[in-house]
Amino acid sequence: MKSGYSVILSSLRRERGLSQRKVSEDLGISQALLSHYENGVREPRFDFVVRVCDYYGVSADYFFGRTAEKTYDDKVFIDCPDASMRGSLEAASDFLREVGAAEDGEALRTAAAEYMERFFSGALRDLRDPYAPSAPEFDAELKRAEAAFLAEARALADAAAASAEDADGDYDDE
Repeated sequence: MKSGYSVILSSLRRERGLSQRKVSEDLGISQALLSHYENGVREPRFDFVVRVCDYYGVSADYFFGRTAEKTYDDKVFIDCPDASMRGSLEAASDFLREVGAAEDGEALRTAAAEYMERFFSGALRDLRDPYAPSAPEFDAELKRAEAAFLAEARALADAAAASAEDADGDYDDE
């Protein structure tokens, strides 16, 4: 009989288009044992729960069906079945990670975080109550945050381009 965790375990694997063989190899268990977990035949031990939550980037609360949010260490998993959309989100994530490593990226990181927080809080508000009236003050705050984020991104890109031109110019003087 399938229980909450077994349905969730199976759906996490399927959402990502992974085979039982691949997941079992990655997690260091047999494919038969993974199948038993997914079908509710066996209950996983604590060490497996920790590994599988880390593997899929979800909390144990989500794994056991105690919450619907797929959160893990303040990260949120966004299911993107469309490969193009998933690629765009991964590229954006890589860009923000790269900017996060840059010395002069602090203003952009702050602007990006504020923009995303406002965007997602509005999206969550709409999901919770899709019939609620629009909040013009929220829309204005979101637009301001978006404008600040784009201004910082442009400033950083312009600075990088100017730095590259200066580097190219140095070679011409030799």
